Amino acid sequence: MTALVRTGYLVEAYANWGRWVARCGRKPCPRAVQLQRLTPHFECDFCGAVTEVLWPSLDMITGVERLLMMRPVPSTRNWLPGETLHDLMFENGAHGIFDNVPELEPGRTLFSVDDFGIRTDTLPALKPRTRKSIEL
Repeated sequence: MTALVRTGYLVEAYANWGRWVARCGRKPCPRAVQLQRLTPHFECDFCGAVTEVLWPSLDMITGVERLLMMRPVPSTRNWLPGETLHDLMFENGAHGIFDNVPELEPGRTLFSVDDFGIRTDTLPALKPRTRKSIEL
């Protein structure tokens, strides 16, 4: 078993092309590495620096994954810390993701978010996959 050595490097996870990634904390190392969901730290395969990863809340992670996986083109599945779920939902709507949503009676909501999570998700054609976690 190896022990985590505190280096002082701390970076935020972000979504890039539908996968979670983080940049190496040592400057000027150019490397970014793909992460499994909620990976607490990683060792850079380029410079060897051990970097701790700061993740958003689990509700935020789930919301980001859900909204990005609605996008059919992987290169558009990007999220940066500071962007809200409202931002992602607006982008999805601007690019036609919700164009084929069925007509509803007034007052019924199929999908809604706040800044920290998904509040309503009953979209029939866009239900999340049933596996435990969507790879992002």
